[in-house]
Amino acid sequence: MNSSRLRTVFMLAVMATGATRVWGAQHAAARRTWYAAGMASAGYQLPSAGEGEDLFRLNLAPRVLYFPLDGLGVGADADFEYVSHYTTLGSIGIGPRAAYYLRRSAWMPFAGASFLYLHNGEGLFPGVGTEAGWQLSAGIGVSPVVGSHGTLPVELSFATRSLTSDYGGGETETNRTSTIGLEVGLGFFLGEGK
Repeated sequence: MNSSRLRTVFMLAVMATGATRVWGAQHAAARRTWYAAGMASAGYQLPSAGEGEDLFRLNLAPRVLYFPLDGLGVGADADFEYVSHYTTLGSIGIGPRAAYYLRRSAWMPFAGASFLYLHNGEGLFPGVGTEAGWQLSAGIGVSPVVGSHGTLPVELSFATRSLTSDYGGGETETNRTSTIGLEVGLGFFLGEGK
């Protein structure tokens, strides 16, 4: 990325988080507030016991949380993933998410978990039409408040997924994989809380 693009991205991030006006961490993750974030991640799929293969994943993961209690957020997580392996794989996932934020720290450490329903438009292997299944993930991270309502979350996660491939003619195969990933993003806490 050239220096002018890097400066532009940095300036947009500063403006988006409203760094000129301090909102304060006391409102972040407070009762009756909302959180919206866009995360990007890169993950390395660990080799499975039977096949010994690995691959690299890139994805975007928007999420929305509502805080019914101070620090406890519940909501939805989505996952849009691109994988290049034997063939190109496009995956879409959506499901519930829960997270707990430690509000008394400037870094706002958190732990979260999500369960997603997954659907892939094309399989990892030639001839596979579709794959469907689930993913269970858990992670820990930090989400420091930056300026007015903004956060810069970073999360280290571990995910297990199970996908069933449909080869047509009633022939299917189920594979389970585990992934370690690091997500970084930009988020916003909305509302004044109570």
